Amino acid sequence: MPQGQDFALTAGWGNRTDKGVTMPGKGSVKSRLYAGTEAATATQAALLGEATRDIHLNSSTYWANILERVWETHIGGDQVIKKWLSYRERRIIGRALTPDEVRPVMETARHLAAILLLGPELDDSFRACAAAHVPLAIHQPIAAD
Repeated sequence: MPQGQDFALTAGWGNRTDKGVTMPGKGSVKSRLYAGTEAATATQAALLGEATRDIHLNSSTYWANILERVWETHIGGDQVIKKWLSYRERRIIGRALTPDEVRPVMETARHLAAILLLGPELDDSFRACAAAHVPLAIHQPIAAD
């Protein structure tokens, strides 16, 4: 859960154009070194980044310790967590987020971290499968008379 109790997303993560299209905004991100209790092992830091981020909902509430590489993860050309935030600005949805709505950011961050930590094993597995691949014989179609 975020640090703080005000779940109104007002940090400038998204805005709507005149045509009604939601566009990501700059938001409020504070980059910092890990605090003692947050520190990753050297192996984890190599995969997750040497720093972490605090991602602000507003001036008083923020998600602490969103890992550097997790924050920077893009899927389909979009920065995953930033895109999620862009659609939930108070001026777009007309209300503050509920506690149930703020949980997905941390859940998504954990899932992305797990995928990043699995990366070397997944890469090794892919290379082993590619090396063992035997192409299927392709038969020419039988011509109809």
